[in-house]
Amino acid sequence: MFICKRLSNNSITLERYINPGKHNKSIHAGSEQGGELTNGQLSFKDGIVTCQFTLSNFPTESLKQVGTLNPLSQSGSYHPLFAVGPLDSNGKVYLYSS
Repeated sequence: MFICKRLSNNSITLERYINPGKHNKSIHAGSEQGGELTNGQLSFKDGIVTCQFTLSNFPTESLKQVGTLNPLSQSGSYHPLFAVGPLDSNGKVYLYSS
């Protein structure tokens, strides 16, 4: 998961996470899960948050995986999922239901 957040001071952050299995709590991901994340333009203008990034430098050797996750690949297919909602008082994403 790539999470783009607008914090209370209007700064923008981009974080990368993985879900190690089913409904377990997401954890931060690094290059050991495939590729190197580089921030591009991160902005908040006219009520719109923009996060541009590059995921590159995919290694060819075996990667350390959490559970049964496959590493990201430049040749794989992916499906975007967009969600909008408030952050908690610490700027963290949280699950809630209405």
